[in-house]
Amino acid sequence: MEKLERASREELIEIILRQQAEKAVLQALVTMLNVGCRMPIDIIRRLLRELFGLGISKGEVVELLDGTKVAGREELARLHNEVRGSPAVCADETGWHQDGDNGYLWGFFTPTVR
Repeated sequence: MEKLERASREELIEIILRQQAEKAVLQALVTMLNVGCRMPIDIIRRLLRELFGLGISKGEVVELLDGTKVAGREELARLHNEVRGSPAVCADETGWHQDGDNGYLWGFFTPTVR
């Protein structure tokens, strides 16, 4: 704390920017593990603790995932509009099994949206 009290304005800005960048990397990793690799939150927490010594709560993981959802909202809306406005759309339904539950994942594709 004493080091922060003696830091110049520029040094404080650098510290804040570095922390924001580290959070963005962590958020991307957590999202990729949960969504891309379908990894449960408890396993993500264990992996982060064992690989990086980073102990975070379930709530912190959920907050990171929610932040990704909010950050992607505008791009998702743009893609929805592009698909809806396309003269040709191909849809695909894929079976999805997670945590003992069966479900379906729908994908919609156009010549420009994949």
